[in-house]
Amino acid sequence: MVFRDIKNKIKFKYQKAKKGYCDYDLYDMDYWFIKTFPKMLGEFAQCTCGHPGDEEEMLKDVECMDKKWLDNQHSLLIDIMKKYTSNPDLRDGMSCWVLILLRMKHCFEMCDEWNPYYEGKYRGKDVESYKKMNNEIENYKKEAFYLFEKYFFHLWW
Repeated sequence: MVFRDIKNKIKFKYQKAKKGYCDYDLYDMDYWFIKTFPKMLGEFAQCTCGHPGDEEEMLKDVECMDKKWLDNQHSLLIDIMKKYTSNPDLRDGMSCWVLILLRMKHCFEMCDEWNPYYEGKYRGKDVESYKKMNNEIENYKKEAFYLFEKYFFHLWW
């Protein structure tokens, strides 16, 4: 490792401790966001202790989610909900809130064009496949920011 690399690592650690971010993060803010924020959402979903008051509105958002994705979240949701009740109701406010957080996390993760999901599906293919990948990423981004904007003021403990 070059001395300059060691110096930069120390500098970046100091900046992160002082500012919460470093110069390196500024070079690629979108990448920083889609790598960092989903981790925060995942931890928040595991530890949240309340939910927004409008359960009907949250249920509508959950009902609009991809059914296959929802089916894949069932066991994780049950595991998270065990903290709150011995008999989880998958349509109650807390369950809907956890699903919204997990969906937001998933959508932001899918905004990363280097996500392994895209590797075999699009990478190394023709220009048309690349356009389809970008379209899929754009759809995930729209859904992620729709949920982010709608529930922004509820992202706290």
